[in-house]
Amino acid sequence: MAISVRCAKTEDEKAAGRVSDEAFVAVRRFYRPNPAAHANLSEIARALERLVAEDGGQIVGTVRFGIFDGCLRVIGLAVLPQFQR
Repeated sequence: MAISVRCAKTEDEKAAGRVSDEAFVAVRRFYRPNPAAHANLSEIARALERLVAEDGGQIVGTVRFGIFDGCLRVIGLAVLPQFQR
């Protein structure tokens, strides 16, 4: 397994979304973001950047991040279950 990490491209968004959906299946059984969390994400979404992790050209992980008030904020770290650990 040779994982590489790079900045996401526009065409990666759909695959990154699928990774997030699959990675959070178990968590969504007991946690759903509340309206305040959704509003906060909507407010900062344009300022966030995305990284993707690939294995053999397949996106297997993703994370969004941004710097706000001098602090790094990491949002939505997601890895396909078979690549976790």
